[in-house]
Amino acid sequence: MDNSLMIWIFAIPLIALVLGAIIKAFTTTPSQELNKKFVELGTLKGKTYDQIVNYVGEPNSKDVLNDTVLCQWIQPAYHIALLFDRNMVCLGVSSETKIDETLT
Repeated sequence: MDNSLMIWIFAIPLIALVLGAIIKAFTTTPSQELNKKFVELGTLKGKTYDQIVNYVGEPNSKDVLNDTVLCQWIQPAYHIALLFDRNMVCLGVSSETKIDETLT
């Protein structure tokens, strides 16, 4: 077998892996993007619903629980639930789940 052919047989999969890693390093998933936006907002307690929604977008769900409103933003590898008072001021994070996304 020709040496140049042997080199290409081994080089092509290696090149594909390197390109995949480079692409992954410079792209983000919707889950990562949503998490990044919440981190950039800083402390959520005390912020209004409108301040949060104007930056991260509308929640996927809203539920009224007595005098509070539970709002949830949900992506496949990230979920955050915030509680708001009746004036729609954030009381804090009710729950947050982040699943580390790795190369597949």
